[in-house]
Amino acid sequence: MVPEKLIDCGGNVSSSNNGEILSPNFPLNYDSPTRGMPSKTCNWYINVRPNYKIMLNFEIFSFEGDPAGRGCSAAVVRVWNTKDQPPLELCGEKGSKDKWEFLSESNEMRLSFISAEKSVGAQGFKATWTEVSLPKNPCNEFRCSKSKYCIPKKLQCNKRANCGADDDSDEKNCVVEVPVDLWFCSLVASLAASVVLTMVLCVWCMRRRSRHRRHHSRHLARLHASPGSLRSLAGQQHVCDELGQRFASVDSV
Repeated sequence: MVPEKLIDCGGNVSSSNNGEILSPNFPLNYDSPTRGMPSKTCNWYINVRPNYKIMLNFEIFSFEGDPAGRGCSAAVVRVWNTKDQPPLELCGEKGSKDKWEFLSESNEMRLSFISAEKSVGAQGFKATWTEVSLPKNPCNEFRCSKSKYCIPKKLQCNKRANCGADDDSDEKNCVVEVPVDLWFCSLVASLAASVVLTMVLCVWCMRRRSRHRRHHSRHLARLHASPGSLRSLAGQQHVCDELGQRFASVDSV
């Protein structure tokens, strides 16, 4: 099952075991309703397999309003984690160390985003949801070390907090694999670079050898073209031979 990333305003999920939900325009600010409209509403419906539950984790949450003070009249997120109770209403700012995690009572969950006409905008939210089995149930997949949820093994090392807001055991001891196509491209590039370098060295060596041969040929040509130089060398050799004979006669005396 491919994880779903829902960016548009609302959607239905029923064929996956995890995913990501983003508020409109995220990571940019959400906007107010179209002029003349009282509000803008987005609804997300999540359904997983029977006997499983949905764990919803807000990683980023920044909205107008204050639940304990002026309320959530400008913008609000509502979470229905049970069918028989009113939804949870969320607004305000989630601290970087705060844990906002919600668990459904069944295999269904609904999430709503509503912005009123007086909304001025804020960053919005980024949420991760995961199909989980409770700690009391047997687990033939991956057992989270802290939350004790059971999640599919293939969700390990997917760069998502599928074990919960305070449990990163599914993202530990991950080996970073180089994609085959990237590895192949790197190999081809290395071989091509080696071939080019070898060709450059060969051309340089050939040119250097050619220059050396031309220089040697010119030097020999100058010697043959100058008889005086040859006579001078012969005279020097004659003088050396004569001196050698004289020293030899002195030694014999």
